[in-house]
Amino acid sequence: MSERVFPTTAGTDAAPDLRLPGNGPRRLGVIDIGSNSLRLVIFDGLKRMPQPIFNEKALCALGAGVADTGRLDPERADAAALALRRFAAIGRELAGDAIIAVATAAVRDAADGPAFIQRVERECGIPIRIVTGVEEATLSALGVLSSEPEADGLVADLGGGSLELVRVEQGAVGRQITLPVGALRLAARGSDARAWTEAVEKALDDAPWAAEAAARGLYLVGGGWRAIARVHIAETRHPIAAIHRYTLDMPQTLALADKVMGMKAADLARLKAAPARRLATLPHAAAALAGLVRRVKPSEVVFSTYGLREGVLYENLPAALRAADPLMAACRDIADQHSGFGAYGDRVHDWIAPLFAGETPNDLRLRHAACLLSEIAVAAHPDRRADHAIEEILTMPFLPLRHRERAFLALAVYARYAGNITGLHARPARDLLDQPAQARARLIGLALRLGDTFSGCAPALLDRGELELTPQALTLRARPGGRDLMGEVVERRLEAVAKVMRRRWRMTAEAA
Repeated sequence: MSERVFPTTAGTDAAPDLRLPGNGPRRLGVIDIGSNSLRLVIFDGLKRMPQPIFNEKALCALGAGVADTGRLDPERADAAALALRRFAAIGRELAGDAIIAVATAAVRDAADGPAFIQRVERECGIPIRIVTGVEEATLSALGVLSSEPEADGLVADLGGGSLELVRVEQGAVGRQITLPVGALRLAARGSDARAWTEAVEKALDDAPWAAEAAARGLYLVGGGWRAIARVHIAETRHPIAAIHRYTLDMPQTLALADKVMGMKAADLARLKAAPARRLATLPHAAAALAGLVRRVKPSEVVFSTYGLREGVLYENLPAALRAADPLMAACRDIADQHSGFGAYGDRVHDWIAPLFAGETPNDLRLRHAACLLSEIAVAAHPDRRADHAIEEILTMPFLPLRHRERAFLALAVYARYAGNITGLHARPARDLLDQPAQARARLIGLALRLGDTFSGCAPALLDRGELELTPQALTLRARPGGRDLMGEVVERRLEAVAKVMRRRWRMTAEAA
């Protein structure tokens, strides 16, 4: 067990020193040598919300047996070295020397861990950092904060060898501890599920502060827990398959953990949603979840696909980039990839703002995101644009939003193309939203539809018209040079917006 009680933030001297070589490489890679799995992720750049362009996992169970023997199993070590040679070859080709490799609990705890790392460094030609338990916890928490800066509560990262707990608050990493109750260590305790949960609860005696932190929220990191989330999403037919920020309450989480923990091998084999090679340790991951949740009693449980690897990148960001809104950064990147309309999303956001006076900061943020993504389907076939847009937004794996927010964003952009929210492909998003949220999403979509039609998505042309809303009417006023942009289609779009706002509509033009 190790513990840090001093708060840390990204970029401080107390955070792990895992710096990338060079200055801002176009691509960069992270190799994560975990107790259960090894993973190579190549990201598209050192930026606020980097996107993976290559992601490969090897389940070697490197930490199996370490708790009993204190050493790495030779066959598993050979398998890990083989996988790491492959990762190194791919990483050098895709990212050059911009690769960070970290090893966690299995290598850290094994007496021959340092010798294994020396061997791999010699064979692969890539330096590898064995991180301490405290450093591992810090990086996992930074990964969560990179996607959800407002996260307030307890980050729990379950690996094969250890469970890291970290307090996060106001964008900072606080008190943390690493506990020797990873999934592989629990598996080594035999087949009694009660013994697994009791081991976790006993280990939590060393972290009495965890319950107070979890009362604000529990953020789960780790492949085993992601697999459990997949099971719940599939079995409940949840309308959004993305795991990131999937949220359950405490009773739902306990029911799920108890169910998976009690499954026999035949039951596990029927779980199509979980990766086949995760099935053997899935009950142990469920036991860790059950023991943790029973002890800390969280207000809510949030699954995160962001963790140590994303924390490594976040640690490398300049302070100015770390301070940027991850949603806006992600949406700008997506907009750049899908359309050539440049700053149009920001301009149309301002142009339709008169229709949304009095909105909350989060409502404004989501509306801005919808504007940035409004051209996401512009290259699709006209008959498929609405369906394409909503599918893209609902399935993007790393969009930094809770599921209801994601559904809202998807429905708004769907309405921008379809002019309604009634289509079959819109149903998954509708099912997660109440009527007021659906109505607001529809209004944003119709307003975008009006702006896009008026300007042809050319930012400069938006300056030739303006919207004015009064209690009685919605007016589109053409400024000098804007009269020629008026027409029958613009009129229909304006009428549609006015109808949902229960206003009269009119089009006027300033004198030349």
